[in-house]
Amino acid sequence: MDDRGRIAMAIGLGALVGGVAGYFLLTERGRQMRDELEPRLNEVLGEVDKLRQTFESTRTAVAEGWRSFNQLMEQQKSSAQSAAQSAQSAAQSAGQKAGDIWSKDLGGQPH
Repeated sequence: MDDRGRIAMAIGLGALVGGVAGYFLLTERGRQMRDELEPRLNEVLGEVDKLRQTFESTRTAVAEGWRSFNQLMEQQKSSAQSAAQSAQSAAQSAGQKAGDIWSKDLGGQPH
């Protein structure tokens, strides 16, 4: 669609919206329709607000769940690293002792 088509569509849409607004605001039948629609519109807006609150509560709960999950993962990671360091330290100590024993058996003196 070229620029002229877009301009024509915008003018047409503006005229339509203006006509509908004028009908609702300036005619007796428009006032009656507004009076009939207002309670329904308020109900819809109330339901939309409840839905928004539900989504906000859900978003908060999900964020809290992710935060807790990430804390647990960090604790697991720290525990695993600590266990690995302990195992490495024990293995080095055992290796050192084995080397000392091996050296004593071969030459009587540790290297």
